[in-house]
Amino acid sequence: MRGKLSAWQMNKIARSPSAYMKFVTGGGVPEPAKPRSPLIDLLQSLSPRERLAIRDLTVDHRLGYMGQRQFQTVANALNWLTPSYPAESYPSQSWQDKRFTKKLTLEDLMACTAMAERATEPAAREADPEPLSGPEL
Repeated sequence: MRGKLSAWQMNKIARSPSAYMKFVTGGGVPEPAKPRSPLIDLLQSLSPRERLAIRDLTVDHRLGYMGQRQFQTVANALNWLTPSYPAESYPSQSWQDKRFTKKLTLEDLMACTAMAERATEPAAREADPEPLSGPEL
């Protein structure tokens, strides 16, 4: 006996002749393709506690995505990259740079957070002090 089918699976079987044939002949149920990217692999390797601890993430070309999106936590970014609902495609896939194959590290991720920006701010201020304002003599 087959288990219950989701609405997405029933729709796929009804609209795709190959999915229908697999279902009728062998009981094969279509499964949505899961999105894959170096960023997804890195974020999934982090523990849930680490995902909540890393804040103010900017997903951009440095992480293999076009445009620039900001997330409060890494967990929010992972939810955007791999939503829990099944679908043919996800919004994040349209922004993914498919040619990006670099294996990302935690250092790459931290470089795209506000933590990294805050760490470089004092050094930048010391290197380029602002001119004093006031009456010219």
